[in-house]
Amino acid sequence: VSDLCSFASAISALRSSLLIAAPSDICEVYKHLEDKIVNDTVSFYTKEAHSLLFFSSSCNNMAMAVSHLMERIEQRFSEEEERLKRMNLLQKTCADVRSALQRVLVTAHVANMQEFFVHYLRHDARVDLGRLHRLIMAHLPAQPKRAAMLPLRDCFEKYSRACMQEVLSIARSSSFKQQQQQQSSSSTGGEETKVNSAEYVDDAAHMLTPEVFISALLTEYRRFNSIISQCFGGDATFSEALDKAIRGAVGSKTTPISVLDPSTVTVSGA
Repeated sequence: VSDLCSFASAISALRSSLLIAAPSDICEVYKHLEDKIVNDTVSFYTKEAHSLLFFSSSCNNMAMAVSHLMERIEQRFSEEEERLKRMNLLQKTCADVRSALQRVLVTAHVANMQEFFVHYLRHDARVDLGRLHRLIMAHLPAQPKRAAMLPLRDCFEKYSRACMQEVLSIARSSSFKQQQQQQSSSSTGGEETKVNSAEYVDDAAHMLTPEVFISALLTEYRRFNSIISQCFGGDATFSEALDKAIRGAVGSKTTPISVLDPSTVTVSGA
């Protein structure tokens, strides 16, 4: 860090001295200086990210490794902004450095972030979810940003719908058992009870009282809506995905395990 600060001071002094040099000399020297700053930035952060991932993955926890990487990336962006101010560089050079940082720190690791998005959802890792969303939204150009966010929104919709279907399935099962117990206690014939239970499974296994149905759905809806507010800055596109999820859960007549089980949800293309 001290070396980088000294380098920043030297750059600022060099830039000042170039102001009294010949225009052609200024262009030549500054272009060389600009290229070196950008290339060194790329080299340094490429190595740092690789080392951090390698060290963390050796603990056999890649989700934690990516979490640590995102934390370091956010920290480095903040540090580099302060460093660029101290170095008093031209706007073009600052833009080139920022672009290099975006490529080496975010673009190069978007796939890793996407891969563990659903893991952070499952474990309610809101700090990681928020950091992931901020990095993509703040540090990617428009088109790559849309491309990176689309599979995350799709995954969010599928996962939240799966969770809603799961709680409804649990509520249905509980309701059915209660009804079955009531039938058993009121029935006088064991054989008759079996027939009635079978008929009940066919006709009402997927039905719930309105109160239980709404309560089960609202619990999950509020949980995911709070994630959107706290982690995604109220991102309207994720709100739309959640609305689709609840409509899908309400309209679902059956809950096959391939759709129901949240552990089967992944980010497409990650």
